[in-house]
Amino acid sequence: MTNISELKTAHSDLWARATNHPFINELGAGTLPIEKFRRYFIQDYVFVNDLSKTLGIAVAKAPDIASARPMAEFQSALMGAEDALFLRAFKMLEVEESEWRSAALSPTMAAFGDFLVRTAYEGGFEEICTAFAVTEGVYMDWGQRLADAGSEP
Repeated sequence: MTNISELKTAHSDLWARATNHPFINELGAGTLPIEKFRRYFIQDYVFVNDLSKTLGIAVAKAPDIASARPMAEFQSALMGAEDALFLRAFKMLEVEESEWRSAALSPTMAAFGDFLVRTAYEGGFEEICTAFAVTEGVYMDWGQRLADAGSEP
């Protein structure tokens, strides 16, 4: 069993709550109000700043190039293709540039971003990787589940 599998098993109640949240279920069912999604997407975009900082620190703390490469590739995708996705979506959602540029993180998102950045500064490469495995694993879990069910999350 991998470390991540062990964490999921040990904290299965928290994992289930994170990956089967009403927001996610509404998104998959196509019943999520567009305004709710719009707010989420703006928050997610602002959060990317903390995510990118954490990735940069992870690359710097990696023990070798082979270990750093996945983090650097993820950061490149985040700052390239994913950024472009956000900008296209903002146009579709009619979010003015001034709105997403001036948006402040909600208290929950600010606390989460602070946690990731502090983990990066204060922890080692392994702690940063664990935080990313959980953060991105939640997205992968519910995204795959919804895609397998025929949704387009």
